[in-house]
Amino acid sequence: LKTALRASWPALMATRAGRQVPGRIARFLGPSRGPASLAADRQANAGRLARAEAAGSTRFDAYPSFVTVAGTSRCNIRCEFCINQWDAKPDGSNRPHMADDHVERIVREVFPYLKKLALSVSGEPLYDPHFQQLLDEARRHGVFVEFTTNAMLVSKPGMLDRILDGVGRVNISMDGATKPTFERLRQGAKFDKVCDNVRLLTSGRRARGQATPEYNLRFILMKDTIDELPLMVDLAKDLGIDHLYTNHVQVFMHALEDQSLVHHKARANRAFAAARERAAARNMVVVLPPDFEDGED
Repeated sequence: LKTALRASWPALMATRAGRQVPGRIARFLGPSRGPASLAADRQANAGRLARAEAAGSTRFDAYPSFVTVAGTSRCNIRCEFCINQWDAKPDGSNRPHMADDHVERIVREVFPYLKKLALSVSGEPLYDPHFQQLLDEARRHGVFVEFTTNAMLVSKPGMLDRILDGVGRVNISMDGATKPTFERLRQGAKFDKVCDNVRLLTSGRRARGQATPEYNLRFILMKDTIDELPLMVDLAKDLGIDHLYTNHVQVFMHALEDQSLVHHKARANRAFAAARERAAARNMVVVLPPDFEDGED
């Protein structure tokens, strides 16, 4: 029987019905599934992905090894340049949490195949009522977890330990290196509190002697922030951050058009040069986009 099952397993897993078998087994066995069983599922799935990629196939008879799960689309702050939050109602009624049964189904059917999980899209993951459940399940399945946060809720009771215990990477959004700019652009966030909470994260990791989580700052490049980019390099270093990543603002409505640095090229290039100089002086890893070739405003 074992020989026959082993021989038929690849063909079985190439069908949709066959790929549902591990999930059904998981529902039957529950938490008793051990690391060896989960590792076997993940390895078999990875093999199917690799074979399809090597063949240049447009069809993948496998589950993804990396997914993003948005347990909530709500956020506790409002950024006018955030496509998900600009029209959110104050009570959050048009930005729901994910239904409990949807979360449970994702864990049951997808987690056995994952290598990496991101717990954020545009909502605030620390505002998600499923955050602890998803962390626990990711740890049980041996999945690497990362998320992006505004860091306002890091100081909630128990939250720091949750992050230090079960997360591999934390990306902190900070758009503005000074209090006035930061609080104007990120309504509801408090600059001093966010800085204090980032220090909680970095000092907590240091006190435990851990290499993880990795801590990164995410900085949106736009007209209202670009002059503070060199200051952000210093702030990231002073807060104990590992890397500073930058992205151009997404222009999704007319009011944001002038914020795009395509209209402020020379100004942007000057800031990029100053940031690179500060990064070299402070031994800070900063990831910047290329300079604008036509550097005239």
